[in-house]
Amino acid sequence: MKNLPRKIKIFEQTYLIKFNNDICEIKNAIGVIRTNQQEIILANKYDNGEMPQQRVFRTLCHEIAHAMLWEIGEEKLFYNEKLADNLGNALCSFLTQNCKWK
Repeated sequence: MKNLPRKIKIFEQTYLIKFNNDICEIKNAIGVIRTNQQEIILANKYDNGEMPQQRVFRTLCHEIAHAMLWEIGEEKLFYNEKLADNLGNALCSFLTQNCKWK
């Protein structure tokens, strides 16, 4: 996907951003975070078609929200999908409106 970084820094940790449809399919997800390996894995295919770039970006922001919760030691909140959705949507909005990161 164009314009997405290959790695991001979350506090003092560097997370690699990778695309792997097989891993996402196994997890039945379009995004997966592996905190132990410091990886965010995204799908770029969905229903045998190309995933819209905006959906990939929103998924990345959702996974970044999980990573932020993990890195601040909020393990219980890390597993809260609704919170990750809300924080991810807020982050996505902030980045697209203020940083032109999309």
